[in-house]
Amino acid sequence: MNTQANLPKRNLAKSVVIMAGVYASSFDCKIQVNNLGRAGTDGKVIHIPKPIPEMIELTWGYCAHEAGHIRFTDNDLVIKTKMANSKLGWLLNLIEDTRIEKLMFQIFPGVRKYFKTLSEKVLSYSGMEDDDEDALMSSFVFYYIRGKLTGYPIWDQKTEDLQAHLLKSTNVFFMHGFTNLLDRTNDLKSTQDALDLATEVFSFLEKAADDMSPPEQKDQGQGD
Repeated sequence: MNTQANLPKRNLAKSVVIMAGVYASSFDCKIQVNNLGRAGTDGKVIHIPKPIPEMIELTWGYCAHEAGHIRFTDNDLVIKTKMANSKLGWLLNLIEDTRIEKLMFQIFPGVRKYFKTLSEKVLSYSGMEDDDEDALMSSFVFYYIRGKLTGYPIWDQKTEDLQAHLLKSTNVFFMHGFTNLLDRTNDLKSTQDALDLATEVFSFLEKAADDMSPPEQKDQGQGD
């Protein structure tokens, strides 16, 4: 029996505040609960969905994840990047999410089960059902960084099949180089490192798209 699920609401709310402070290594952080199912942080305030006692592991997952950002993320850099380039900001967020969660594993090994639950209940990317190759590539990037590199169950047979599909539509040299690049998420030391990697990933994809485009497409628009 999960005794935490049987805590009175007042005690549960108090526990959430205490645990968020422990995870963030900052007891000055504030918790704001919402009914919108949204979680996030600006580096000072943690926003989480209203706790549901029967799904308390989700609440601990939200707390640990957002507290991890307070503890390890340069949130100003993330916000600045998102405002300047939404696509780059999206990729930076993926990489940074995995980076800080793996750091949290090291400090609080018990949070892994909470992050696993969070991944099963919350993490998804709609492009998996799309026929567009760009959407499929975005799906692959999402599930590779947030699933394969973390060991979460969202990396499953469907995503293995997606990787096999992309291998056929590109080539083995591209996929080998691309996954090696994404694997560098495991070695990052800072949010700036995450941004540098995100920028490199975009450059890699742009160059690959140019290299694999038909010659007539490359020459289109060029004069004699």
